[in-house]
Amino acid sequence: MMEDNDLNNPSRSGNFNGNEIPGPNKQGEGMKIVGYNILTLAIYSIPCFTVSGGALIDAFLLLIHVVVCICAALGKRSWFWLLAGLLVLIIGFSTCVTVGFKGL
Repeated sequence: MMEDNDLNNPSRSGNFNGNEIPGPNKQGEGMKIVGYNILTLAIYSIPCFTVSGGALIDAFLLLIHVVVCICAALGKRSWFWLLAGLLVLIIGFSTCVTVGFKGL
């Protein structure tokens, strides 16, 4: 009876062995996703803040960017897309608030 519940059996598919560490390629690819999303945030945020009313445009672009990241996380089942969306939301929101209060 207990033989079926062996979690350390590598022949069973779909189980995570606690001793396994993801390879460097998987983590490197995931961090590329995060890095490219933050780079994209910077690319569309800088021009938005050079025009009047750009903070509002940036807020809409930020919302679209976060929704796309969350949909990609659900579709690809990758935590790196969710992490990217969370970081884009935090960095973008703080940038919008800072520029918004500076403009007052």
